[in-house]
Amino acid sequence: MERRENGRRRQNERETDFQQRERDMEMERREQEHQFQLERMQKEHEMEMERLEQDRIREMRQHGAPSLDFDFELPDDEMSDGQREKIQLIRFRLEQQEIQKMAEIRIKEIEAKIALRQQFFSQKMAEMKPIEELIKAIAILQSEIKILEIKAMVEFKSLLNPEQLKHLINQLKETH
Repeated sequence: MERRENGRRRQNERETDFQQRERDMEMERREQEHQFQLERMQKEHEMEMERLEQDRIREMRQHGAPSLDFDFELPDDEMSDGQREKIQLIRFRLEQQEIQKMAEIRIKEIEAKIALRQQFFSQKMAEMKPIEELIKAIAILQSEIKILEIKAMVEFKSLLNPEQLKHLINQLKETH
């Protein structure tokens, strides 16, 4: 009788060990799957951010505001976390300001089209002053975008140490 109980106890322990190993394996599989999904989502996010950046540049060129090349990068191992964060913030602020200026440009372009259309269908002699002012306002906004980009580049540069700056200059020489 005692032997049977010991045998059953050992059988239960083996089953419990087996079940524990199965649970551990399942947890490990889930963790790996989660890590894979996380990496996939991160890559998708990076691709989406790249697409958005290309769209932004294309839109700026379409509206006559060619973007200055603010796309230089230092290898991650050459920048501290603080530098990376500050640079990302500079880029976000720049993008935000550029979007605002581009919206203003777009509004001015539409106003100019309306004014031109009204002038064209008007029986009166055309007055060009309002249209000229709109065109000048668009040019000013376009130049303000370029100035914002230059300021962002200078701010970016101020975050770099001499070695990083040398690396960046070499990178720029290679690409231009």
